[in-house]
Amino acid sequence: MVVTDLLPGGLSIVPGSLNGTFDSFDIREDRLLIYTSVGSEPKEFSYEAKAVASGSFVLPAVEACHLYDLNRYAVSSESVFKVNPRK
Repeated sequence: MVVTDLLPGGLSIVPGSLNGTFDSFDIREDRLLIYTSVGSEPKEFSYEAKAVASGSFVLPAVEACHLYDLNRYAVSSESVFKVNPRK
């Protein structure tokens, strides 16, 4: 299973902050890819992100897709968030 978490503009993953049980991961400039086995128990992953720009941003949907059976997938909803400039 690969979980793809596209990062919204204005955010950056804090190095070393990824938590959870997974086989491997790949942190890129615009996304986080988590590779994990499929089981009957839910899995939780988390990481810290820091704001690198202010403004309104779309938080893209997170997708999970089975690597060998493309009929097994899940997609979260998108949302919008705002980063206010420092005063």
